[in-house]
Amino acid sequence: MRKVKLLKTIFILGHMRGRTSLLSHIILSNEKFVGMGESNATYTGFLRLKYMKLKCLGFRQMFSFFTKHFVDQINHNRKTPNQDLLMSPKVRLLVLVRNPQDSIESIMNLTKKHYEPWSYEKASQYYCDRLQFLDEICSKKTPDDFLFVNSDLLIQQTEKTLQKLSDFLRLSPNLKPEYTSFSYTGVKGDPSKNISSGKILKTELISTDFLKSNDQASLAYLKFVEKYSSS
Repeated sequence: MRKVKLLKTIFILGHMRGRTSLLSHIILSNEKFVGMGESNATYTGFLRLKYMKLKCLGFRQMFSFFTKHFVDQINHNRKTPNQDLLMSPKVRLLVLVRNPQDSIESIMNLTKKHYEPWSYEKASQYYCDRLQFLDEICSKKTPDDFLFVNSDLLIQQTEKTLQKLSDFLRLSPNLKPEYTSFSYTGVKGDPSKNISSGKILKTELISTDFLKSNDQASLAYLKFVEKYSSS
């Protein structure tokens, strides 16, 4: 019996309202990648990862499936309880982090509209816990197998950031700021209207007040960026 060939895996690890859906759309618009948006799968181990890849094969129904790379976005610690999976050299990571002020405000607005409303304290604690988890992963991961992406620079310095991503993913030509809309756009992941625009929006405001702040989330963010911005 012929052994099923597993796709290479790229996980976009980030946090809620950190633009992981935007980055996922940009990458999945390239013909070398395949995925289902934010699957919300809990990756307990390699068998679960294999199952998700086979599920994606059925979802995409394409003959060229096995020449592509599987992509999923993950925003919660509980979705990757098995860190051995993330440490595998067969799994490459894109670690996407957005500044805390915009992230926390956006989380609170999102939960107000779509879930049970989160307090500032709850959103801030989630943000800090997530950055701590991402730091644990990055500190153990081989530098060649993960890339830190500053979410704000994806908006502010789009061309330079896409070049950095393309180099890491070994793509030529580079990723583009325009992207495809999928059946899951606005349904899985980011539910806002912005994700349906089909391009990176340059008009989005970027907060800078967190640089002057001394709260837990701002300190966690500044420490993370300082540690991994050269990766």
